[in-house]
Amino acid sequence: MDAGLPAPSLPAELATAGVRLVELSRDDAVLAGALRGIAGGRGLSLGDRCCLALSLRAEHGVVLTADRAWTDLDLPLTVRLVR
Repeated sequence: MDAGLPAPSLPAELATAGVRLVELSRDDAVLAGALRGIAGGRGLSLGDRCCLALSLRAEHGVVLTADRAWTDLDLPLTVRLVR
């Protein structure tokens, strides 16, 4: 959106860049809420917790972020910092 793309073209642009969009399920939403209860969870935004919940569901268990605080979370994920 910052690049001035119209919102309807965003899914196609992301797909072209190799980004796969995944729907958040009810179970993912429940897990995202539960993540507030882990050490460091209260400092995570809803978006952060949804991303982590989706990553926990994914088979590869890897999450990309620029948020160094994620590396301190006690979760069965590999956190890769992008900067």
